[in-house]
Amino acid sequence: MCLPLPAAMPFGALISDVLPGVYGSHPDFEKVDWSKVEWFDSGKPFAPDAAKSLADNGLVHKSALRFRTPGLTGIGGSFS
Repeated sequence: MCLPLPAAMPFGALISDVLPGVYGSHPDFEKVDWSKVEWFDSGKPFAPDAAKSLADNGLVHKSALRFRTPGLTGIGGSFS
């Protein structure tokens, strides 16, 4: 999915304000340990700074941001 977000938005706001609206209905969402999430920017491992803006974290137009949640296996173990 594409999320048009302001470059000045703090990365932490993505986690606290945006992602709950996108993934909050997933039964495992409340179990996500954000301190252990593995982030990827366009397929490369990425260590974001929650206090810095999306731009200051190096995210640009069409950055493909993904995250993996260690310890969670998805609905019925489907990894989704």
